[in-house]
Amino acid sequence: MRTRRTRAIAEAALDATGFVPVGESRAWQWVMTLDDTPVRIDLLTDVLDHRGQQLTVPGCTRMTVQNVAGPAPALRDPVIRRLAVPSGDLTTWVDVPFANLGGYLLAKAAAVLGRRADRDPYDLAFVVQHNTAGGPRAAARAARAALPAGREQEFDGVLRAALAQLTDPRGRAARLYATQRVADGDPLPVDVLAADAAAAARQCLAELDLSPTTPPRPLAG
Repeated sequence: MRTRRTRAIAEAALDATGFVPVGESRAWQWVMTLDDTPVRIDLLTDVLDHRGQQLTVPGCTRMTVQNVAGPAPALRDPVIRRLAVPSGDLTTWVDVPFANLGGYLLAKAAAVLGRRADRDPYDLAFVVQHNTAGGPRAAARAARAALPAGREQEFDGVLRAALAQLTDPRGRAARLYATQRVADGDPLPVDVLAADAAAAARQCLAELDLSPTTPPRPLAG
């Protein structure tokens, strides 16, 4: 009952903050405009059955969730950051959960393979290279630590496949990353940036190869 009530509160919060469902009366995407800037919330879940389908949420009349492969690791062990929210002369501080590095990389790798939007290989390549934990090898260790129990091989394979797309500096994924970096103002040539992305992906893969996907089982007596 408490879970059902919590979900109803979430739907009421969307209404209270001015969000409206996209397209249908029941939706997993909700939008609003804040200071002339469009804002969209995507409500996602990651369960093994009914993949790719919109699921009803008990206790809600209009809020649904889209079941996609990949976001589950991003929900585990979030990093809490305190953000300032100015309102007139007052500033309110709110604690906002963010995906940890490993969970983000696993979820983003799933997006590279599943959603296939141009921004996904860019995001993956950027975070593998420029994370504050220590670069590509640290990214691999973080992703390894974030593998969901019981689904280690699934997500390990997803991450490896997404990184493999970046290992060719002449490939589409590395060029997408490099082209966007130039558009964002990076002074380096596209070829150099693509080569950097490819090298980082190879380093990340090499680190993943240093340890098994799942811990070895103990030998019988």
